[in-house]
Amino acid sequence: MGGPEGCAGTFHPRCGQRVVLSEGRTVARRSLADFNCGLVFSATPLEPGRPFLVRIDSKVNTWSGSIEIGATALDPDLMAELPLSATDLMQDTYVMSDLDTLQEGDTVGVLLNLQGELEFMVNGESQGVAEPTPPSRLFALIDIYGKCVQVSAVQSQPAVPPVPRPDRLRFHSRSGHLIKMSNGQRTAERRRPLDEFNNGVVLTHRPLLTNELFEIRIEKLVAKWSGSIEVGVTSHNPESLALPATMTNLRSGTIMMSGCGILTNGQGTRREYGHFNLDELREGDTIGIVRKPNNSLHYFINGMDQGVAANDLKGPIWGVIDLYGMTVKVTIVDREREQQNATNQFEEVEEEFESSCDSLVFHRRCGSNAAVINGGRTAHRPNALEDFNNGVVLTSRFLQTGELFEVRLEYMVKKWAGSIEIGVTTHRPQELEFPSTMTNMRSGTWMMTGNGVMHNGTTVLDDYGHNLDRLAVGDRVGVMRLADGTLHFYVNGTDQGVAATGVPDAVYGVIDLYGQASRASVVSRRPTPTAILPSEPPPPSTRPLRFHNVHGKNASISNSGLTASRPRAYGEFNDAIVVTNRPLADGELFEVLIDYTVDRWSGSIEVGVTRIRPEELEFPSTMTDIDHDSWMLSGSSVMQNGATVRNGYRCDLDTIRSGNRIGVVRHQNGNLHFFLNGEDQGIACQNVPSGVYGVIDLYGQCSQVTITSPREGDLEDSVDSIVPGCHSPTKTSSSPILKHQFSSKCSGNLVLRNNNQNAQRNKNSQGHSIVFSAKPLEIDSTFEVTISEESPSSSGCLSVGVTSLDVETAEVVSVSNGLADLTPDTWFIMGSQVDLKCGTITRIGLRLTPENSLRLLINSEDLGEVAENLPRRLFAVYDIFGRTEGLTVVREGAGISETAPRAAPEDSRFLSADWMHDSLEVTSGGGMHTSSTLSSPIAPQPPFDGQMQESVPPPLAFHERHGRNIKLSNSRATAQRIASYNQGVVVGAHPLAPDLLFQFRVDRVNSRWTSSVALGVTSQSPDLLSVPVAALALRKETWVISSDGVFFNGDKIGECGEWGSGAEPQAGQVLGLMVDAKGNMRLFLDHRDVGVLAKNVPPNCFPLIDVYGQCEQVTILEYNSMCVRVPEKEKAEYEGEEKEDSLASLRFIDQSISEDSLLLQSIVLARANTCDYLELCTAFKRQLGLPDGFFAEGSAGVCYCELCELSSDKAEVPGGQPEFWPPRGWCAFELRRRPSAAATTGTWHTAFVQVSASRLRRCLDRGAPLPPGGGRALALAPNIECAADNASHRIFCDFGSNRKFKSQVGFELLVQPGSYQVSGSDFSQRWSTKEKGNLMLTSLLLRLQPLQV
Repeated sequence: MGGPEGCAGTFHPRCGQRVVLSEGRTVARRSLADFNCGLVFSATPLEPGRPFLVRIDSKVNTWSGSIEIGATALDPDLMAELPLSATDLMQDTYVMSDLDTLQEGDTVGVLLNLQGELEFMVNGESQGVAEPTPPSRLFALIDIYGKCVQVSAVQSQPAVPPVPRPDRLRFHSRSGHLIKMSNGQRTAERRRPLDEFNNGVVLTHRPLLTNELFEIRIEKLVAKWSGSIEVGVTSHNPESLALPATMTNLRSGTIMMSGCGILTNGQGTRREYGHFNLDELREGDTIGIVRKPNNSLHYFINGMDQGVAANDLKGPIWGVIDLYGMTVKVTIVDREREQQNATNQFEEVEEEFESSCDSLVFHRRCGSNAAVINGGRTAHRPNALEDFNNGVVLTSRFLQTGELFEVRLEYMVKKWAGSIEIGVTTHRPQELEFPSTMTNMRSGTWMMTGNGVMHNGTTVLDDYGHNLDRLAVGDRVGVMRLADGTLHFYVNGTDQGVAATGVPDAVYGVIDLYGQASRASVVSRRPTPTAILPSEPPPPSTRPLRFHNVHGKNASISNSGLTASRPRAYGEFNDAIVVTNRPLADGELFEVLIDYTVDRWSGSIEVGVTRIRPEELEFPSTMTDIDHDSWMLSGSSVMQNGATVRNGYRCDLDTIRSGNRIGVVRHQNGNLHFFLNGEDQGIACQNVPSGVYGVIDLYGQCSQVTITSPREGDLEDSVDSIVPGCHSPTKTSSSPILKHQFSSKCSGNLVLRNNNQNAQRNKNSQGHSIVFSAKPLEIDSTFEVTISEESPSSSGCLSVGVTSLDVETAEVVSVSNGLADLTPDTWFIMGSQVDLKCGTITRIGLRLTPENSLRLLINSEDLGEVAENLPRRLFAVYDIFGRTEGLTVVREGAGISETAPRAAPEDSRFLSADWMHDSLEVTSGGGMHTSSTLSSPIAPQPPFDGQMQESVPPPLAFHERHGRNIKLSNSRATAQRIASYNQGVVVGAHPLAPDLLFQFRVDRVNSRWTSSVALGVTSQSPDLLSVPVAALALRKETWVISSDGVFFNGDKIGECGEWGSGAEPQAGQVLGLMVDAKGNMRLFLDHRDVGVLAKNVPPNCFPLIDVYGQCEQVTILEYNSMCVRVPEKEKAEYEGEEKEDSLASLRFIDQSISEDSLLLQSIVLARANTCDYLELCTAFKRQLGLPDGFFAEGSAGVCYCELCELSSDKAEVPGGQPEFWPPRGWCAFELRRRPSAAATTGTWHTAFVQVSASRLRRCLDRGAPLPPGGGRALALAPNIECAADNASHRIFCDFGSNRKFKSQVGFELLVQPGSYQVSGSDFSQRWSTKEKGNLMLTSLLLRLQPLQV
């Protein structure tokens, strides 16, 4: 039933052309044929205090994107033409997007609150103030976009006027110049976090009130810088404060916490404060400050009071956050909302208790220092470092007969004596006057405290069971009343015996979070119908393996017990022993990943086992000082009880570095083995007793380790069976439950064995055999298989992929052409060879990421994305065909092979895996291409023949260690000298492969100085390099070329030929060098080889550049290179001749000259009128699936390859006003424009922008490029090589030639003069604009660069 014209809660009759209104304009539906043109508005302007809400009625998976909601000051009746989408509305319009995760039935809305602020709502909950000062007359705006096809208006009630309260804290609009605000100025983010580390100061918009908590949450960190967030207060009003680069530079009225110290007016006043170091906090941690009524300042970290930081704070103070170093983004925590959410959870829990007694949780009414969270399942003492008692918590209902009330200790502090106490009471939590400790109760109470039992405050048993004061984090303690009225206590599942008799049946469970115990959670259990007899303790391996909370004085435990670190790694080298929280089971691998090492000390990590319980261990400075019950590996020496029993063990711990994994296993026969990166290093000790704890000594260089995922069942005792005198024990445990299996829905010529873990093709079958995973792929979980059997005499090979086919409900699949026959959508990788004999492939894995992209893993190594924008529900699918006859599922997390791994080729750093990919495509039933974006992690390779094979080179970037005057930008591809004339040495992040051309462009010169850039190579790793003031000061295995000559280790060894004429490189000139396979170093000027300048240069040297003198900025050019065979003759020698069959030498030629110019060097100049490169780009354009309506009629494309430019006599100088550089190496396809566009844009300026292929269609739909990262500013450039920010590549396969290309996509566009800002100069000039109506797309630009010939 519809409402009257213009009533609240209805849609405006003016709506998008694809929208149909019904039900009295309360329901709006968009046509399924389009994804946009779905705008609807509220019938009337928003009423203050009354939200306009809509419910999502229907969604489809045909499109990407979803509903967007907003508000606009534009009157729908007065709008000349409705735009295609909400984001096209420009004037006084506010839009909230990124609502793709909402489902059918969810609600969204917009509210103009009684204070005149604009808020957005999701499922009835306000998302905060989106705009504090919007126009007073606003219409609600809904964009039924993408997946969302139907919404309906929901009637709402006016809001009740709020009780006056202090203005919610937000950040002040005046902030550091790199700060970007969002979320109603409650979120602050530092721009360019990889280029800048300071200028990120933000302050609160008003002074803090007494007892007001100003708390922020760390949202994002980067791992580039040292130092991190700094938090404090200042008496300076942000309106008049000249904001410094860092807040600790202020010399008055400022108190800041930095690291673990307190600084007052920039001077250190407390070196050690609290229990946390701000530099070690992680994403999700919270930091708060409060000024108490006595004018003292307290910090709260993760809710825990760190004590008094400063006294005598008088007058108004503002909260300060310095987004410094690693910290990039923070958000103010809304404690009021979280408290309300917690209250709502408690109310829901209480309602649940009234209808069901299955759940046992804590009652929300508790001691004054306690709080109940997590839906009543967790109790904690928030100020555990300030108070030790008043932490009594009761259950929400009576305990049933035979029901075990059990809690797990989750957090403890060491400040106090005593710990948790547990028991039962007849007192109701609603009526109890909570005492400071429960043992003070004088009626109806039985409690276990320490190792005694008390009844009504009097001790009745002095020596009973395990001492609760010795419990650790992760331990469990429980209580149960049996049917006979006896009371039993349990510790870690073990019955401690009868503690009391005659206990009534109506009792509540109670715990007292006393002393060290600060947080505990109920262990979920269901009551049993009969009395429980004392149970056997669970096996140790059922408890997760963590580090114990008792450890050496210089060690720190974090990440829920998984990570151990030595925080002051540069100041302390020992006293950092950590032990596991439980003994290791026989055959259980205790393995850690080395996260960080430092290069200051000698020696490194020590690993082993001990029988000493952590609680009883007197921690020495190093573990090798222990003289009993300990077995350790130190360096390459095996030590028992502090004495060396074996030298020269296969594994040397002093040589391992970050990223290595080290593990230890005690087998059932008493042999102790160590493992390095999953490889067994052999028997280290024998006759080691059972019940040993894993031990790590974070000694010397090793500063942090993390326990890897559990690997149950990975280790077999067969590793010992090959040793004389060792016998494999009988296995009594059942096989572990395997998470991944093949589905029984498979081709009829397949046989599944071993609980569907193995798929075998029938011997007499030669057709395609399809098998699926039994369950859909889980996010971030790898489905991995090994090839268990092959037939070398057969042709064809395995295909691997994913499919949206619902395997669980589908019929048995029968195909004749492999995975290409599957419907609906299927993404797969196919090829021509799987050769296990080469030893390269042992595993093939697929992993679905949270971003809906698919990653390929070979031998557990992630080789990158192969598809993106995939559906959420996908099954793995395999075509067992040709040489492949059988597959076996790998146990999840299995990391140690039962047999020794085959050795890979010795120099495999630049080798891609020797595997199956000759083509890479996305198909959708019948071979139709889908819209998903593809990328290839590696190029296809021929079988290894002992020679170096070409592959995709590593990413181009300078190393982070560089000269003092260097500033890196552009993803570390650009180096700028910002001061003086020297201290400008930069080194490549990766070594050069033989025959790989390394090139860079001189961006900027300054004639003020003399001399200029130098380049060369060094065999020194940049990680260990002490960067000098100039490259010629390097004295170890370094070759440098400058206009003055060629130098080796600072000594001149020759002239530099053509470059030595005295002319220094100019802006725009390209320089390069190559070390060929014979060790000859060749110099290239503007892509020309000027000859060999040095010989006997070792392989795998690092390129270096000295940005010296006149040269002020350089940029590495993309490899854009391919391995081509270049004739030894010059190009001119081939004019009029036929191309010779014998081609002499191999070189990498920079492809910024384009592929055609490479061919120009090896073929006759005469050629047909058509351009092969243009035809190739046209084929790629067809594969993108773009409608012809986007392009101008009759446009066949324009090629800017060098050959086409030469044949058309095009000028190579910049053209247009202002100057722009034609997109050399690209092909342009003219886009359709409005007939009137020529008259209005005739004087506009030409610019370029590169975009990701996945965003191409949406850019065309909008008629403008999308700003990267969801921002507003769009980066353009008159040179397309400078307009590549955040543009990803994809792989194009030309099936005619079976060649693969790296593709790039961009636009040529016109920009209205005066609407953009200019930065840089010459080749590196960039433009920035935040406007959208000032742009017009004129051409689509495509570029293809071969990965292999």
